[in-house]
Amino acid sequence: MCWAERTAVRGLQVGGSFYRDKLTPQTGINFDEWIASANLVWDKQRPEFLAEYANVHHRDLQTSQTFNTTNYYVQLAYRLPWQENKWKPYYRFEYIHRPNIEPVWDYTGTATVSDLVGSLVGVRYDITNYAAFKGEYRNFRQGAGEPRVNGAFFQTAFTF
Repeated sequence: MCWAERTAVRGLQVGGSFYRDKLTPQTGINFDEWIASANLVWDKQRPEFLAEYANVHHRDLQTSQTFNTTNYYVQLAYRLPWQENKWKPYYRFEYIHRPNIEPVWDYTGTATVSDLVGSLVGVRYDITNYAAFKGEYRNFRQGAGEPRVNGAFFQTAFTF
């Protein structure tokens, strides 16, 4: 199920989805899977607000044990009014929580660290209407008690 609504607030979008499946990562091992997500976008450029939440729920059909992997991010951006509106600085907070034991991810070999908490600060420069350049500084921690990691990332993107 998906939805999107037109609201009285110009530029506001609300949406979500729900997915259900049955998984068999190994013979004789079965899980129900439910994935639910929601998003909120206010895209006026001055400011721009994005938020997304998702939860992946697994239930072992033999033991009825449940496992939830949760993640979300919140981003705030503002298109600057000079130089033909080409600059857009932004900030994002990201969070992922995965249980220490998550059988579906462990069986399929796609296990990740149990938690990720991080922030990033970036700026986007629109080279043309079809191409942009981004630079970001990221600071994150993977797993409780682990040291923080810093990094700089640069990207060129285009559309057609």
